[in-house]
Amino acid sequence: MNRRKTSLCIILLLLAAIGMLVYGALVGRTRLEETHVLLSVPEWKAGSPEVKLAVLTDTHAMPWDGAYMERIVRTVLAGKPDAVLLLGDYLNGRPGRPAMEAEQFGEYLRPLAALPCFVVLGNHDYYHGSFRFRRIFRQLGMKMLEGRREDVQLNGQKLSFGGVRCLCTFRTPGRIQPPVPGRPYILLSHTPLGADYAPPGTLITLAGHTHGGQVCLPGGKSIIRPDADTPRWRASGLHRIGEQWEYVSRGLGTSILPIRLFCRPELLWVTLRPGNTAPSASY
Repeated sequence: MNRRKTSLCIILLLLAAIGMLVYGALVGRTRLEETHVLLSVPEWKAGSPEVKLAVLTDTHAMPWDGAYMERIVRTVLAGKPDAVLLLGDYLNGRPGRPAMEAEQFGEYLRPLAALPCFVVLGNHDYYHGSFRFRRIFRQLGMKMLEGRREDVQLNGQKLSFGGVRCLCTFRTPGRIQPPVPGRPYILLSHTPLGADYAPPGTLITLAGHTHGGQVCLPGGKSIIRPDADTPRWRASGLHRIGEQWEYVSRGLGTSILPIRLFCRPELLWVTLRPGNTAPSASY
């Protein structure tokens, strides 16, 4: 009798595990969650307009992800951002493995080109040929920011975006242009390590790469360390790093295994508003 109960328990556990894997592949992988971060900007005059930014990273697009990409783009446009920030790893895997074609991916992003868009590349983009992505983003009118700073005016507010090159491809940050005094400065980095090199005066570094662990325990704690160079506590979410803030997005796609468990794909919204209060995040 005990042996029969034990066998039954093992069978039920196996069925539960298989069910979770199937759910993670068919539902969890594309069950999009929107995160809203409110960030105060002391330099802006009280009562002046807010600026809303959409942040997309780690789409890791597969050949069959067309409908998912269209849904992401529709969701972004429906949110009416003032600008779109793209943080890298646009296609899945390496050459020779299944991935959407870079040119096709660019066509899915084309509707976003009606907005100001600022871009850095991730490690997978170098696997597939960074020159292809640079050409596509240039043709779409999107601004590549690696080693550069763009001073812009959005919704009447002055701010700057900077970019650092992918630190899991080059291992050193290269050139990072400093902020302009009096302008909030947002640094784009594919990996969380970019925050460690952010110049003084940076308001926030936005990063991805970790996927938040992708396969997690209930509550979002990753089962494995998602990146050898990133402490587990910085795998996702909002953190204070020295004098600046950092937000690490869980990203929109998957890598290695096309599964997400207790770690939903994340579309990040960052709203900048006048003031001097601590930031907050809501889901």
